[in-house]
Amino acid sequence: MSYLDSEPCINYERSWDTTETERTVALVQVWDNGTKSKVEVPIDDNTKGIEHLVMVTNEEFKLACEELQFEDEDLYIQYAKCLKGNTKFYWDNVMGEVEDADKTTVNFPTHQIDLIQAIVGEDQRDVLHEWMETRYKKPPNVHPIQHHARTLEIFRFMDAVPGIAPQADEATKKKWLFKSYPLKFRDEYHTSGRSLTTDTMLQVTTFMKKLYEIEERNRRIAGRKRGRSPSNYRGGGSKRQRNCGGESNNSRDSHNDGGRSNNGNNNKQRHSRKGNNHGHGGKHNDHRNDNNRNKSRVQDDEKCPLHPNLEPGHTWLECRQNQYGPNFRPKSDSKGNGRRTNEHRSGKRDNENGTNYFVDRKANDNMEAESSNDVHHFDLIGSMSNAGS
Repeated sequence: MSYLDSEPCINYERSWDTTETERTVALVQVWDNGTKSKVEVPIDDNTKGIEHLVMVTNEEFKLACEELQFEDEDLYIQYAKCLKGNTKFYWDNVMGEVEDADKTTVNFPTHQIDLIQAIVGEDQRDVLHEWMETRYKKPPNVHPIQHHARTLEIFRFMDAVPGIAPQADEATKKKWLFKSYPLKFRDEYHTSGRSLTTDTMLQVTTFMKKLYEIEERNRRIAGRKRGRSPSNYRGGGSKRQRNCGGESNNSRDSHNDGGRSNNGNNNKQRHSRKGNNHGHGGKHNDHRNDNNRNKSRVQDDEKCPLHPNLEPGHTWLECRQNQYGPNFRPKSDSKGNGRRTNEHRSGKRDNENGTNYFVDRKANDNMEAESSNDVHHFDLIGSMSNAGS
């Protein structure tokens, strides 16, 4: 079976949860003066993959041995304490063929390699070389700094496992790191005039970091533009909301529609008030418009503004020229049309083109009721006002 058909014994992602607390064993050294030193070493039981044994247990054990100064046979005794489950089974098989005289500090690393080979085979370094050369890629969501650190870990693991091929040199490892980046990043690197011959792996990573962060910033900006919520538009609310509810879309539409409101309640009020031509709908606008009309009207009981010098005077309601008053007498036209009835006049409102003096409908209705009792009085006043005019 060729290396192209083999899968590496590790993946880019670690096979165990690094946030979980490691099970450890305490290795103790008793010094000549009777004092003791203790170091905790993570246990490996072959449930977390070969990388955990090589990169965690073995490396922590090496540091503990340096601190506690374990040598020769003590190394084997203490190391066996750090192994459980299948890993301990493989270790016992390896050590079953080793004589006690061969359990030395010099031979110990070789026996560790034998343990790894018993678990993953004798050519894992070659498989990893092929993986690096042809298939090793940086995941899109991984920052170049994190990718650099993870790649160095894999390089260390690769050097620690058995294989026919020699360990890769720094130039080869730098090439593998560079090739793990997307083609567009590599093109940018070459376009910039940089060279793998002179740059270190850290310098390559620093350059890729700049490209990655520029791309991420541009992606965030593009994402905000594509996914911008309509509520962020100026004026608040989505376009549909602003056109269909809440505020009117623009004031011109509101004026052209004769007091169009943008909600159902105001629409109902609009239909019951024909005179609200320029409001935006709603009770507040109605009250404001009513107040403005009241300010511009001549009240029924005020002195007639058209005949202020007539003696005796008459009120605006009593004036024949008040088209909303009971005594209104329009001039006859060529067709013989004469005075309009109260019913016809009551249908007219303050939007009628004519006099700029207004009268309230309620007051007009009340005065019409009184007019039936005082017809002669109104006629007399009307005659006097006609003489004065």
